[in-house]
Amino acid sequence: MIGQLGPMDEFETYLRDYPRAMSAIRDDLRRTTRIALLDQLLIKLMFCVEARRLTYPPGEPGEVAKEMIAKLTQETFAFIGCMNFGSVVGAYTHIRSIHELQAAWHYVFHDPATVNQRSRRWREWPRVEAYFLYRRTQLDVAAGDVEPAELDRVVALAPWVVHVGPTDLAEWFQIYQKDFSKKHSPGVWHEGTISDRIRAVDTGVDYHTVSHAPHASPVGHRLAGERLKLVGWDPGSQTLAVEVALGALLQTIVRISESCGGVLLQFVDAEYTTFMRADGP
Repeated sequence: MIGQLGPMDEFETYLRDYPRAMSAIRDDLRRTTRIALLDQLLIKLMFCVEARRLTYPPGEPGEVAKEMIAKLTQETFAFIGCMNFGSVVGAYTHIRSIHELQAAWHYVFHDPATVNQRSRRWREWPRVEAYFLYRRTQLDVAAGDVEPAELDRVVALAPWVVHVGPTDLAEWFQIYQKDFSKKHSPGVWHEGTISDRIRAVDTGVDYHTVSHAPHASPVGHRLAGERLKLVGWDPGSQTLAVEVALGALLQTIVRISESCGGVLLQFVDAEYTTFMRADGP
């Protein structure tokens, strides 16, 4: 039909077909994968949070735990959304984030001797990044590399940065061992690189390959199967994406449960057992 009508008629036909195509993708997703298991895990995690079944670490580490769990639910919802719209490449972007979150959780919480200091690293980093942008722009203006109006724009985004003083810089130096008054890359909030953090946990996935998914890389395209489509996937890539996401979510839930009283893992025991069965649905 397309190609035999005028341009707008063709588009109207295409527009009518689009919802049916999306519906077919979602039906196929629920028929051939374990996406329902992922849904159930996510809902149980949210219930445990909302019903206050988790025992958070006291003080600042508890606040970090809540922020990371919120990040986990958001990334999992985003993964499901991508799969519902037939974007397996987009889905891997969120799989990558879940693996990074699992590594971040391990970094912060696995050692009681460092949990307070590493929680502080997490919580202070947004302030550090905002100040560093201000300081870098300030130095660029002084060197004549950018116009003063650029500094005004940066300050408008976070007016408090103009009040950062020696006490703040001394505290940040103690936390990160870096002098943020100088013009250099601020690095990342944790020690080492994200690859170092991933290597510290057994995620069971090739992070190097997964990390290519957000980029214009033929390595990332392999995740979508033999041929990348506008929407949709081949059955193998669809199943693999959901299995990898399930594994990442479950591993992160195990870590959360270990740090938050153990109730969560008991609550998702049925889903965990189903996932671990070799002949799962």
